[in-house]
Amino acid sequence: MNIRIAALVVDICTVYLHSAKEARDGSFFKTLIPLVTWLSENAVEVDGYNASLHGNLKRNFEMKYRESKISNIKRTALTQPEFGEEYYYDIPMGNKLFGYDFAWIGKRDQGFVEEVKRANLNLSLVEAQMVGQVLFNLFEFFIVSFLFY
Repeated sequence: MNIRIAALVVDICTVYLHSAKEARDGSFFKTLIPLVTWLSENAVEVDGYNASLHGNLKRNFEMKYRESKISNIKRTALTQPEFGEEYYYDIPMGNKLFGYDFAWIGKRDQGFVEEVKRANLNLSLVEAQMVGQVLFNLFEFFIVSFLFY
């Protein structure tokens, strides 16, 4: 949510920057320097996808549960997912389907359920970074406007 708010702030600042440019308001330019600094340090990185985690989870899960696919416990679009351990894969559904099996539960955080939670956290990170990409695109437009002030 904070990234979306930041994206809206950048969008509003870009529009105002154009207005300030037309009105020759140089004071607004000075107030934007901290925003530009913060955005350049925090709003431009997307690199969190852990391909080996997801590949190994799919391979190991489908080897253990031959009649199932990891996608069988994917959340449906009927519920709004929240970032975290239950973001993409439905842990309660997995518990109902596979909770009888020691491999699902595991010991010392080594079962499939823990691996699925790690995958959910990773996909949460990637989604947050993709929302950040929207911020980056607005930031890019803002910088172009800023440079030609």
